[in-house]
Amino acid sequence: MPALNRIGTIREDEAVICVLKDFNPTLRNPERSDNYPVIRYLKTLARQSRSSRKSIILMGPEAVVPSDLREEMVVCDFPLPSTSEIERIITSVIPPNLLQVSGLALEQLIRACQGLTRQRVERILVRALAAKGKVSEGDIDLVLEEKKQYIRQTEILEFYNPSETLQNVGVENLKAWIRERRNSFSVQAHAYGLPSPKGILLVGIQGTGKSLCAKTIAREW
Repeated sequence: MPALNRIGTIREDEAVICVLKDFNPTLRNPERSDNYPVIRYLKTLARQSRSSRKSIILMGPEAVVPSDLREEMVVCDFPLPSTSEIERIITSVIPPNLLQVSGLALEQLIRACQGLTRQRVERILVRALAAKGKVSEGDIDLVLEEKKQYIRQTEILEFYNPSETLQNVGVENLKAWIRERRNSFSVQAHAYGLPSPKGILLVGIQGTGKSLCAKTIAREW
């Protein structure tokens, strides 16, 4: 509440951007007696700021919009870094002489980092650099282990390390198609405009190898 009181004292003609962090617990439980005055004051400040040069930004890991503030708030999502952004993070954090990955290995490292935040990517790279004094192809497994821990925290998904190979699959037509489409995930294919497969539908009775095929495809691609 002291922070909100400070915002309330700012003059209307003063151009200010006020950033409030860690408000999600309060926004998530607006019915609590100690939270409602905060929600009420936020609503008042939002309406007052319409005629002023004052903006209020609430930052959090997810969008929490109480019903009382639904008409006053605009939700802005910041997506996870793209492959080009991840490449910039890698090349900016790691000195060129210590970055010992290039070509396909660099491409695999970038794709392994997909789905992680900028902070996690930077932390993994710094860990690898501190441990070995360089970042090499072997650190792809380090990224995957970090992703495994991250996914485990969601308690929704389960992470599998793809260890199965095409040698364990007996469907020859499927194996040929998997090999043919493998290169469609490369940077060159993307630059050329070649679309990547969006998915595969595997149908069959139990014990025919559907899960094995899925794990094999994950490894090959």
